[in-house]
Amino acid sequence: MLNLLHSSSSFLLLTGDFNINFECHDEKYTELRNVLQSFNLRIIVESATRVTQKSHTAIDNICTNLPFTLCYELLDVHFSDHKLIKICDASGTSVQCPTTFLYKRIYSDNNMHRFLELLTSESWENVFETENVNDKFNNFFATFLHYYMVCFPLKKRPMTLRTKPWITREIISSNQKLNDLYILQKMYPGLKHRFVALKAAHRILLRNTKFNYFNSKIMGARKNISKTTWKIINSLTNQRTSIHQNMSLNIEQSVIESPTKLANLFNEFFQTTPTNLVESIPKSDFPQAHIKNHANSFYLFPYAECEVSDLFNKLNNNSSPGADGIAPHILKQAKQPLTKIVTHLINASFASGIFPLCLKKSVIIPIFKKGDASSISNYRPIALSSCIGKLLEHAMLQRISTYFDKHELISDKQHGFRLGMSTITANLELYNNIVVDLENKTAPIGIFYDLSRAFDCVNHDLLTLKLKKYGIRGIPLYWFASYLSGRSQFVRIPHFSKDSRVNYHSKELPIRIGVPQGAILSPFLFSLYINDLITYLPIN
Repeated sequence: MLNLLHSSSSFLLLTGDFNINFECHDEKYTELRNVLQSFNLRIIVESATRVTQKSHTAIDNICTNLPFTLCYELLDVHFSDHKLIKICDASGTSVQCPTTFLYKRIYSDNNMHRFLELLTSESWENVFETENVNDKFNNFFATFLHYYMVCFPLKKRPMTLRTKPWITREIISSNQKLNDLYILQKMYPGLKHRFVALKAAHRILLRNTKFNYFNSKIMGARKNISKTTWKIINSLTNQRTSIHQNMSLNIEQSVIESPTKLANLFNEFFQTTPTNLVESIPKSDFPQAHIKNHANSFYLFPYAECEVSDLFNKLNNNSSPGADGIAPHILKQAKQPLTKIVTHLINASFASGIFPLCLKKSVIIPIFKKGDASSISNYRPIALSSCIGKLLEHAMLQRISTYFDKHELISDKQHGFRLGMSTITANLELYNNIVVDLENKTAPIGIFYDLSRAFDCVNHDLLTLKLKKYGIRGIPLYWFASYLSGRSQFVRIPHFSKDSRVNYHSKELPIRIGVPQGAILSPFLFSLYINDLITYLPIN
């Protein structure tokens, strides 16, 4: 590790419990000192860092190659019998990491009030009086984004470290009292029993506060308890990469670190992988007879303003903005002045059978899964789409779900992406089938498939054919064909320098296959795409 770090010509601070007594200049100490000196690292701490009734050792230390003199101070802490090491420069100023800055929009109350005033006073004539749907949406975005950028300007702000969200003022106060009493009981041993009692009470406070915080998070996640639970588990087990860590990839024995090159490599990989996967699948004639032509036809009713107002509430405040940069919580707060114009835009899109081109661009964020972080195949794409586009998708999903539920077109064997259905109901059905087989003295056999890149490999022509057979015809079918076609994507990668974070973008590439990951309509469309799978299987 030292070889690698030393070759990068970096300034180093090597810290830790070395389990070697730096006060005892024996053979082990000499060997370690020689290794450190060979990398131009000098030892800072020369005093005992762990003092007990039976021992007095300097086993914790800080070693560095910083080109200036460092002083240190040892501090007692109640949570460990090791002392805390604080380092300072020669003037006594604490050594701190450089502040990293980023540009972010300021969503203050005053800015929000100004934004709402501008939207309320806007007539939207250039939208209402335009016939072409794409022009309507372009004119809307031109006006909306102008107000958005004026009212919520980008400001340079320091990045703050994320603190544990369950730490309360009560815990901070209790911790301070415990620190004070720890120092006092070292001077006055008669106070030790009070320190022990307070420490036990502090631990109970920590445990209960932490439990109550996460329990309320899980119980409050009515829509997706499983997702929230795993999010909490991953946060507690540190299953994530550092927010300040720059990406690098190993491509054909070459290390790629340029953020622009990385973004383009990821984009090309995410675009070509589904196509290559589909091309590797053996060709077969699709037996259309398995999908019955349904006599009923889907009629796309226009939306009323009161319905659109409710659609705003479906936006997730925690979702990231799409390519347009519009934050969902701002859109929700602005629903009153926006409801009329958004209703007009939704109905214009539905009436024309056109999904606007400006909403077809997705931002792709590469998310590391597991394994070697330098291997491009260990990343999955997460697509971020426009919040206005999500409103349009919510509107279509609400209408088409009602139609499919009314005519019971989705197989009752489909447990995914359906209201009241989940992995729990799927497991219950599987369990019931196994029990029945065992009672009938027959051997149950399970075949389990992992559909690799399922959403990415959806064939547009086949999906359109299935939509038509389920009664999606005429203008609604044109709308879905428009929704699927003409899409593009670019990859965004954050890059950290010494004092700032900058986002780098790849070139845009077209998407010719699949449904967008993270889109509102994608789970429904995929369910429909595989809905006839059950017809290929024998009963039970």
